[in-house]
Amino acid sequence: MLLFRALVLLSVVGILIVLYRLVSFRKQCPGCGYADPNRIPRKGIAKRLPVKAYACPRCHNHFYKIREVTQASSNATLV
Repeated sequence: MLLFRALVLLSVVGILIVLYRLVSFRKQCPGCGYADPNRIPRKGIAKRLPVKAYACPRCHNHFYKIREVTQASSNATLV
């Protein structure tokens, strides 16, 4: 039972490390911090998600930037 919990913990940590290198909230490479990565075409299910795909020319890391969700009627006034 202890071995099973250790394997689950290791797999969760591994998934978090992969997501840390694949997902960013800014247009900076999460691997090396390069500020001007190149846009690349999205693949598969990413075409339907609110993300933009980038490739870093410095460290060759491919990652997704999650788009910010804004409220459309935040400045609306009642008449």
